[in-house]
Amino acid sequence: MAERCTMPELISTHGLILLCIASTPRPTVARLAAVAHVSERTVSRVLTDLVEAGYVTRQRQGTRNSYTVRPEAEVSDRVGRGWRLERLLELSPHTPEAVPSQPV
Repeated sequence: MAERCTMPELISTHGLILLCIASTPRPTVARLAAVAHVSERTVSRVLTDLVEAGYVTRQRQGTRNSYTVRPEAEVSDRVGRGWRLERLLELSPHTPEAVPSQPV
């Protein structure tokens, strides 16, 4: 399990949270906040953005939400346009090969 999800300042908070989801088995909002060094409110806002952008799916499991990275999603920003999310996740040393297809 990733103890820290730190990246150079080049990576946005959204990118960092996405990498943390991909590399941390069944993370909670509190756990994501701790490893990304941001507030739980920031994690909640970022998760909403990632779900709305189609990079992550959210499933309700009892009283908690479960998040799954969608590796087939296309990156929509100017720099990564045309890339699939799986290609970016492969570039990260924090991402185990099997994680993107597993619910987190």
